[in-house]
Amino acid sequence: MKIVVTGATSFVGLGAVRELLHRGHQVYAVLREHSTKADLLRENGKFPQGLTILEEDLGNLSKLPERIPGGCDVFLHMGWRGAGSDSRKNESVQEESVQDALNAVRVAKDLGCRRFLFTGSQAEYGVKSELTDEETVCEPTSPYGRAKLAVRQQAEVLCRELGLDYGHARIFSTYGPGDHPWSLLSSCVRVFRAGEKMTMTACTQLWNFMYIDDAGRALADLAEYAGNLADHGCVYNLGGPMDETGPLRGFVETVYELCGRQGSMEFGVRPPNAEGIVNLIPDIRKMEHNILANELLQHGNEFVVEDMNYKALQKRSKETKVNPKTGRAHTKKRFGKSLSRCAPAMFISILNKKANRYGGSVIKVSTFETKASQFDHTDESYTKKRLSERMAHLSSGEVVQRDLYSAFLLEYIDTESLEYNTKALNSAFPAFLEMHENTKRRLQAVGSSLPASIGF
Repeated sequence: MKIVVTGATSFVGLGAVRELLHRGHQVYAVLREHSTKADLLRENGKFPQGLTILEEDLGNLSKLPERIPGGCDVFLHMGWRGAGSDSRKNESVQEESVQDALNAVRVAKDLGCRRFLFTGSQAEYGVKSELTDEETVCEPTSPYGRAKLAVRQQAEVLCRELGLDYGHARIFSTYGPGDHPWSLLSSCVRVFRAGEKMTMTACTQLWNFMYIDDAGRALADLAEYAGNLADHGCVYNLGGPMDETGPLRGFVETVYELCGRQGSMEFGVRPPNAEGIVNLIPDIRKMEHNILANELLQHGNEFVVEDMNYKALQKRSKETKVNPKTGRAHTKKRFGKSLSRCAPAMFISILNKKANRYGGSVIKVSTFETKASQFDHTDESYTKKRLSERMAHLSSGEVVQRDLYSAFLLEYIDTESLEYNTKALNSAFPAFLEMHENTKRRLQAVGSSLPASIGF
């Protein structure tokens, strides 16, 4: 594809450009006239193949159609006049950037682009203390956050009017080589390696970091997406792994260890900033689900799943637990946060939309009638199992992971009669066992981060 990228020499911009070039795309990097940062795009002293540098101010993007022969496919707009810490409070500068973004949409149309992709910010959400997903109400507290949100609101409408697909990537905290020298992690590395003292706030807030290469890959995935990003709500949170969210102090202490425990650190010395204690707890399931769905669609467009009532599962409980101090009963949830974190209903919805786009579908079958977790195709028997039993012991002697085996069974079920094709199952079983063992070895390599529910 041919992709226009503004803000190409920003921290995130560099990560995106590198990844897009790595994937073989033609990239037109738009830099400010006489930019001193062009050398950041060089590799081994020269500009990489597939990269074209265009010097144009953000206010003159209308000239791009004259300079790019044959038009483009995607316009990735990351250029922003007021991204620095001081300028973020400047209302007029932020408004200029909003107008730049809307003009960029019109230029994308003139270039023949199919998609306009914009990089927003977690600042759009404002100060939150809970898990933040794309449906969280936005309450920005800074001119910068309000301006980014204004682009999301106005650009989506403009793109719809012009027939462009609109994607809005809300980026949370990034880190890595090339990060701003004044960022917390960069400051820690510099101070600790110099053997000096780092003074900070209490750093008790929850935080999440995304490595710059991962940010580049996520933006490239959004640029390449074959469907319409707007079909899934256009907004996508980009952050680090959800299970790595933790107190900011922990990240600082990790950097201290990696720097050989040089220097020193002191918490609780500095007061919080004017916004108070800000927690970054991004919910990135939407992006993860889209990536997984794309991977599955490489193997086919017809999927069979058991129809589950996930809300009901969250409410089920074997027993009522009572708080000994208050005497109050805890909420009866057999699957609470663990099920919520997986968001299976969201994934099935995304997979269904994508499958439909490619002429396929997601077929739901009754879990009470199929009883995939109880069936043994080797002797065509049904054995009820406790939920804690994660491995299925087949009559033929093989031991297989319960969920993987259930998926295998559903591949060979008649979706109307709900009868298993045991002949086909027996024929395909050796190949399944080989894949099962390969998957087992791969998952075991993950180590302690592997959920206990897997059973390996």
